[in-house]
Amino acid sequence: MLRHIYAASLGAVLIFGGCGSEPKGAGAAKGIVADPPPPPPSSQPAATQPARPVEPVSTPEALSWTTAAYAQDIGPKVNRIRKPAGGADGPTTAPSVSWITPLQTQPSGATAKPVEEKPPGVVDPPATRPATPVAVSVLATQPAATAAKPGSEAGPAAVVVQAAVPSSDQLEQQLARQIRDYPRDLSAQLEYQVLQWLRGRQVPQMDVIGSLTAEDRELIAAIMDGLSNFRTNVRANENLLLARKARPLIDLAERLRAQTSLHVSGLAVCKKVYGFGAYDPLPADRLGAGREIVVYCDVENFSSRLNDRNLWQTDITQEMILYNDRGQRVAVEKRQPFADVSRNRRHDFCVARKLQIPAVLAPGNYFLTVSVSDQQANRMAEATIPVQIVTEK
Repeated sequence: MLRHIYAASLGAVLIFGGCGSEPKGAGAAKGIVADPPPPPPSSQPAATQPARPVEPVSTPEALSWTTAAYAQDIGPKVNRIRKPAGGADGPTTAPSVSWITPLQTQPSGATAKPVEEKPPGVVDPPATRPATPVAVSVLATQPAATAAKPGSEAGPAAVVVQAAVPSSDQLEQQLARQIRDYPRDLSAQLEYQVLQWLRGRQVPQMDVIGSLTAEDRELIAAIMDGLSNFRTNVRANENLLLARKARPLIDLAERLRAQTSLHVSGLAVCKKVYGFGAYDPLPADRLGAGREIVVYCDVENFSSRLNDRNLWQTDITQEMILYNDRGQRVAVEKRQPFADVSRNRRHDFCVARKLQIPAVLAPGNYFLTVSVSDQQANRMAEATIPVQIVTEK
């Protein structure tokens, strides 16, 4: 705009000055002002100036006066535009501001784009640019990310990868297909029953585990009964003592123990028996022929069941055989049943039975074998101890 103003002023001075210095005989008519040449073309629009009346000039003095008046009128405007920022007499030039879009980062290795300088007094308005969207795949359960510290570059958002967990329906279908293909798969049968228990259904489902062996079927039934009884007690009263809470689990352990192998321990020759683990022993290496002794033994891993009177009943049979050193039977006590009934489930069991040593036995080394059978679980176990027969004086 200044360039146009300067050009117009210079053109006016040249035109009017040329007319004033023209000789009188040049043939130019006095009182006529020649049109100024058009300003050079420019890419910027010409400044709009207020219309000034053009009066005919007859003398060079009048032309000089008109030029001086125009310069006096345009001078303050030019000086006001040229005045530096922060001056006391004029408005300060607004600083050039470069607006930066949030979340806008420059890739590594890229050359910074130079900032285009604007003429003084020209300020670009802040352009509203949409923020660059950042696509981040985050799970619904992931907590919100912590805001980055000022001055630090925003790194790539961390994506949490979690393995897909199959639904209960899918898991039930998988287990059902597994036990259908392998009906004697004990682990699959147990997992299927536990899933039904978690869903609140009645367990054990005997029609499902019917393909298992009797031992495996009883094992799964004992586990599921123990879990069901434990949950029922806790739901009924959460303020139970620990002994009451753990009672279903203890019964489960006892029931599982009954499923293991029957075992005979603590075999001893006694003079008198008072109860479980309480007896007067005899030296097994000095037994006289024709003497009556008491044979004591403990029984482990036996089974007990509720009878029709709601009492815990244990059914054991015992047989005793005395062998000589050649393996021949010299004395036999036939199998005898022992039935024990208790209001509480028994955790220990012992058998004490008398044995008459034949008087005709010669002194020497013998072996006493005790055989015990669990009638409920249909299991058998035996134990043997060496004895020595001597002649009593």
